[in-house]
Amino acid sequence: MTIFCLSNLLYAQPITQTVRGRIIDKHTQFPLIGATVAMKIKDGIVGTVTDLDGSFHLEKVPIGRHDLLVTYVGYEDMVLPQLLVGSGKEVVLNIELQESVKELKTVTVTASGSNKDRPINDMATVSARAFTVEETSRFAASLNDPARMAQSFAGVSSASDNNNEIVIRGNSARGLLWRIEGIEIPNPNHFSSGEGSSGGGISILSNTVMGSSDFLTGAFPAEYGNGLSGVFDIRLRRGNNEQREYALQAGFTGLQAAVEGPFLKKGAAGNRPSYLANYRYSSLALLGKMGFDFNGSDIVPKYQDLTFNLNFPTRRFGRLTIFGIGGISDGGTLADRDSTKWETLSDRFQQRIGRKVGVIGATYTYLLKNNKTYFKLGGAFTIEDDLRQKDSLDNAYSVQQLYRDNFTNSVGHFTFMANHKFSAKHILRLGLNYDRLIFQSELQSFDPQTGLPIQEYDDMRSHLVQTYIQHQWRPVQALEINIGLHHTTFMLNYNHVLEPRLGARWQFAPKMSIGYGLGMHNRLEPISIYSHNLVKPLSDANFVYEGGNSFLFSPRSTLRLTQALHNVLSYDWVILPDLRLKVEAYHQLLFNVPVKNDSTSTLSLLNYNSFDRAFSKEDLVNKGKGYNYGLEFTLEKFFSNNYYFLITSSLFRSQYRALDGVLRNSRFDRNYVFNVVGGKEFVVGKTKEHILGTNAKLVYAGGNRTTPIDLGASQQAGREVLVDGAVFEDRLPAYLRLDLGFSYRWNKPKFALVLSLDVQNVSNRLNVEQRYYDPLSGEIVETKMLGIIPILNGRVEF
Repeated sequence: MTIFCLSNLLYAQPITQTVRGRIIDKHTQFPLIGATVAMKIKDGIVGTVTDLDGSFHLEKVPIGRHDLLVTYVGYEDMVLPQLLVGSGKEVVLNIELQESVKELKTVTVTASGSNKDRPINDMATVSARAFTVEETSRFAASLNDPARMAQSFAGVSSASDNNNEIVIRGNSARGLLWRIEGIEIPNPNHFSSGEGSSGGGISILSNTVMGSSDFLTGAFPAEYGNGLSGVFDIRLRRGNNEQREYALQAGFTGLQAAVEGPFLKKGAAGNRPSYLANYRYSSLALLGKMGFDFNGSDIVPKYQDLTFNLNFPTRRFGRLTIFGIGGISDGGTLADRDSTKWETLSDRFQQRIGRKVGVIGATYTYLLKNNKTYFKLGGAFTIEDDLRQKDSLDNAYSVQQLYRDNFTNSVGHFTFMANHKFSAKHILRLGLNYDRLIFQSELQSFDPQTGLPIQEYDDMRSHLVQTYIQHQWRPVQALEINIGLHHTTFMLNYNHVLEPRLGARWQFAPKMSIGYGLGMHNRLEPISIYSHNLVKPLSDANFVYEGGNSFLFSPRSTLRLTQALHNVLSYDWVILPDLRLKVEAYHQLLFNVPVKNDSTSTLSLLNYNSFDRAFSKEDLVNKGKGYNYGLEFTLEKFFSNNYYFLITSSLFRSQYRALDGVLRNSRFDRNYVFNVVGGKEFVVGKTKEHILGTNAKLVYAGGNRTTPIDLGASQQAGREVLVDGAVFEDRLPAYLRLDLGFSYRWNKPKFALVLSLDVQNVSNRLNVEQRYYDPLSGEIVETKMLGIIPILNGRVEF
C-alpha cells in the first residue's frame, strides 16, 4: 500500500523545465551584469540576476505558458508574454535591452527581445514587424514556412497556391530580398519558377534552426539594398550550449532530424561553442503511393535539404558563426501515353524541373573595449542551379524536346558593418556589401522557321558594390528619427545609384503613435538580361555544331537598375496591452523599369514573377514606370489568455506604363485582399500539462489581372490571339480559401510529442490560376489551383 501511494505521489509531481539565456545591450552587444529576470508562474514568481557574462538560469519552471520580465537600471523594461515552456527542450533566450532616454514604463515584446509590434531592427520605423518561429507553425496552412505565414499580413497576397511566392503591395514577387545573418542569399525554396523567382513549392529553411526574424514591406532602412518590394531578414538560432537535444519529425514536408548541443561543456555558459543542424528528406513519395494527386503531377516531387549553424563565442576575441543551407529538388509531370485522353494540346506536354541551392557563410563579431562599438564581418558563397525542360509527345508517343533551360548563378559575398553608440540618443551604423557575380546558362530550343535546334550560351561576370550609413536620433523618449544613405554601383556598366532613406516615429499619446517612411530603393534584374548571349544553330538533335553559323549578342551595358520611391504614413493604437490597431497608407513610384523598346509595345518586366528567357532577345530600355498605392488595416490580438487573432485588409491599385505611354492595370492589380486568422489553445489532461490547439485562416482576394482572349480570332489563326489594346483589363474570379489547423502537445518528463493536422482549402474550392486558348479543343481553358489537402505532421523533442 505504501509503495502504491508513493508511486502516485511521484506521478503527481509537476513536470518542470529550465529557462535560461543571456541579456545584452541592443546597440553595443555587451553583456548586462546584474539584470533582474523574473517569471510569473501559477504559485508566485521565480527570479534571478544575470552574471558576469549576462547569463541567467531559472531552474524547475513548471511547463506551460508564462510571462517573463527583464529589468535593468537605465534600460527599458521588457516583458516576454506567454512564453511556451515545454518538457522536450530547454528554453534558451538571447534578449537585447535598449537604453532609455528617460525612465520608461514596461513595454510588451517578443521572445526575441523586441516589441511585439516592432521589428528586431529598431531602425525600421514603418512597414516592418518581427515574427517568431512559433508563428510559422501556429498560423493555419503556414507549414513552418515564413513566406506562407507572411501571406496573412497586410499588403501581402499569394501569387499561387502551387508555390509560396508572395506579392507585396502589388509588386512582382521578383522584388523580394532574402537575407540570412545579414548576407543576401538566393531564393531559399525548392521547385522555383525560374530565374528571378523568390519562391517555390517548399521552403528549404527549417524553423528548427530559424530564430525570431524581421519582415519588411516598404521604406526600408539604409542597410537594405537590392530589394524593391520587401525583405525577409532571417536570423538563425544558436544551439543549446549546455546539453544535447534532439528532434525527430515526420509529415507532409518531409522526414527530418535535428540535433543541437555544446562542443565543450567547460567555461562560462555565455562563452561555450555550440552546434545546431537539421536534415530533411522528402516524404511526398509516401503520399503519392496513398493516392494523393499533386495537381496532376506524375513525377512525385523529391527533395532534401540541410541547415546548420555553428557558434563559437569567446570572452576576448569576439564571436564566430559558421552557417549553411543546402537543398536539392527534382519533379515534374509526364504526359499520358493514351492519346484518347488528350483533351487539350497541353496534355501532350511533359516537363521536368530541378533545382540545387547552396549557401555557406560565416560572420565574425568583435566588441571594442570602449563598450560602445562593435563591428561585424561576413562572408559567404552562394549558388543556385536551375533546370527546366519541356517535351512533347507525337502521335506515336515519341518524345520531342521543346526546350531545355539550365542556369547557374554563383555569388561571392563580403559584408562589413560597424555600429557605434554615442549615447542612448545617438546611434551610428555604417557598412559595405560586396558581391562577385558569376552567371552561366545554356538554353536548347528550336528555330520556329527552320525547325533546326538552337543552343544559346550566357556567361557574365561582374560586381555589385553597396555602401550605407544610417543614424538614429532619439531627442526624447517619444520621438525617434532614422536617416541614412545607401549607394549602389553595378560594375558591368558603372551604374551608380544614391538613395536617401528617412524614417520617423512619434508617440504623441501614451497608446498612440504615428510614423513616416521615405526612401529610394533599387533591384538588380535577373542577370541574363544584362549578359552575353552566344547563339549557335545546330545541325541535329544531337547538338553537333554547324560551322560558320555562330553569332554573339553584345551585353546590354546601357540597362540600369530598376528603382522605386517609397512613401509610407502609419498610425498605431495600442488599444489594450495585447490588442493593437495599425493603419498604413503608402505610395510607390517605380522608374527605370526595363520595357520593350517599341512605341507600340505593352511589355514590362513589372508583370512577371520570374524571368522569361525570351526577354534576353528583346531590345529593352529603362523607360518604364509603375505606380502602387493603397491603404492597409491590421487589428491584431497578440497571444494571451490562450487565444489570438489577426484581421487584415488591403485596398490598393497597381498600374504600369510601358513605352506605348498608356497607363494600364498591372498583372497584380487585385484591388483588395482580406485575411482573418485566429486560434485558441486548451490546457487539457489530468495534470493540465498537455495543450490542444485549434487555428483557422480565411482569405478573400480579388483575382489576378489577365488579358482577354479573342476566341474567334484564335480559332481562325489556330493559336492564342489576345484582344488588341485590352492588356490586363480582364480579371480572374475572386480568390476564396479557408484553412484549418489542429495540434496536440503531450508533455512528458523526458520528451514532448506534438501532432498537428493542417487542412488546406477545406471547402475544396478550385480557384482559377490562369486562362489560355487551346488549339486542340478550340476553346478557352482555365487552369485551377489546388483543392483540399490534408497535411499530417508529428514531432518528438527530447
